[in-house]
Amino acid sequence: MKIIDISLPINNGTLAHPSENFLKIEPNRTFEKNGVRSSKITIGSHTGTHIDAPSHFLKKGKAAEQTDLAKCMGIAQVLEIPKNVDIIEKKHISGKITSSLVLFKTNNSGLLKQPYTKSITTLGLSAAEYLAYQGVVLVGIDYIGIEASGSVGHPVHNKLLEKEILILEGLDLSKVKAGEYRFLCLPLNLTGLDGSPARAILIVD
Repeated sequence: MKIIDISLPINNGTLAHPSENFLKIEPNRTFEKNGVRSSKITIGSHTGTHIDAPSHFLKKGKAAEQTDLAKCMGIAQVLEIPKNVDIIEKKHISGKITSSLVLFKTNNSGLLKQPYTKSITTLGLSAAEYLAYQGVVLVGIDYIGIEASGSVGHPVHNKLLEKEILILEGLDLSKVKAGEYRFLCLPLNLTGLDGSPARAILIVD
């Protein structure tokens, strides 16, 4: 059995959206002063690899701790999108969905160690609608945002979240080939929040 960690490492250099760029990890107690080591972490609910809860965009949406964990495990499809595609639309994925858990590998994989940029591959509304029609329950992508920055009304987020389709952002699929894998991704049990950092892995038998 091989485990592939597809989570972004969390440290003071972790890629972050400008509105979430306040991650800070610092010593709380040290061996020199206290004889023990502990740390203080200031972190956002959408830091690194994370799940968007419906309450992120829906006024009456469910919070992070209400996540249906059954949607966070199972057989996931890693679907690779051609590098020349900037917006994933229905035409790019029609007839290609083989699982209810879909992880998009895109040109973004090469941007994870670079400064934040808006020039990324994103999910379009027609693709979001198609995924919902196909009964998909979780959609992941290899950047910290799934939708084009500044999109008016955030239609992609709203379409997925109103159908209670989990959005998993910030995946590192750079070393993963297209195909199907056993998948596990658990958000933290944070009460009342709009999202949660998560650890995501793929398992190869």
